[in-house]
Amino acid sequence: MKTLICAITLMLPVCAATEPREFKKDFVIYEATLNGKKITIFLSEAPFEPEKHKVTPSSVVGTGDNARAIWPMVDGHEAAGFRDTDVSIMKGISHLTRLAVSFDGKVVEAPKELIAHVFMPHTDTSFDSGRRNGMISISSDAKAVVVDLAVGDAAWSGHQAFTFSAAGTCILGIPIPPEP
Repeated sequence: MKTLICAITLMLPVCAATEPREFKKDFVIYEATLNGKKITIFLSEAPFEPEKHKVTPSSVVGTGDNARAIWPMVDGHEAAGFRDTDVSIMKGISHLTRLAVSFDGKVVEAPKELIAHVFMPHTDTSFDSGRRNGMISISSDAKAVVVDLAVGDAAWSGHQAFTFSAAGTCILGIPIPPEP
């Protein structure tokens, strides 16, 4: 019998089983055809192995009213989907091992160093007027895709965005729009 622990964080209901779960590999989180071009987004996750990454634990900078937390870092990026001060519990939790976009058959992979810091990625990109799990944005010419993944669990939830281009690049975040 599975025991479920449920909580609500940022209006997002999250349930985690206390038994081990199956990690997704090359899972298609989104597929569409725009202007005759097929866009497919793949995601893989695996248990996190901290010994394979440069992990910097959280710390506190400053004192009193000027104190602020510095969250754990993985391979130079702030951990997304994980906000615990005890880095030792990172071992074994789900983290992103692959994020790729296929532009009409041409696959563009996110570099490993850009995705290793993403924990507990949500594979559901649906949303309604009250919440969203993730969001996919495709340019009108189907040459750019923004994948904005919901991440985290009942302890902490957030998102991490990646922008892919059909030219073969992937960047962390969303490009800045032009200014007037």
